[in-house]
Amino acid sequence: MGFQKEWHKNKSDLLHDIICMANNLSNHDGLIIIGVDEETDYSICDITSDPNRRKTQDIVVFLREKKFAGGIRPTVYVQSLSFRKSEIDVIVIRNDRNTPYYLTEQYATALDHALLLLQTPCDWVDSDQIDVLSL
Repeated sequence: MGFQKEWHKNKSDLLHDIICMANNLSNHDGLIIIGVDEETDYSICDITSDPNRRKTQDIVVFLREKKFAGGIRPTVYVQSLSFRKSEIDVIVIRNDRNTPYYLTEQYATALDHALLLLQTPCDWVDSDQIDVLSL
């Protein structure tokens, strides 16, 4: 589960968070809760007028445009909730057996030149197994 004060301004960050939640090792759906500020004791931040707010269809189309391995993408939907006279959104990333999810091409937005590098699972390294002295 992750918290965001507001919707992602950077699409690379949104993509990264969705893929991370889709690849979680727990046996439940991943959640990105938008409109909750972790840094101020989980206070509620109304996202009704957030210019970067997205609906389920926006995220589905966004993910469809990406080159995922095997053409299989995470299943995602947005659930809006009213809470204490404010509205928050929850991006639900469904738990399934298609993990790991990863991109077969680098993704970068032209606007902010952000680069998201996702490696294939065989390239993942356990940091506990790295011998610093041999580097």
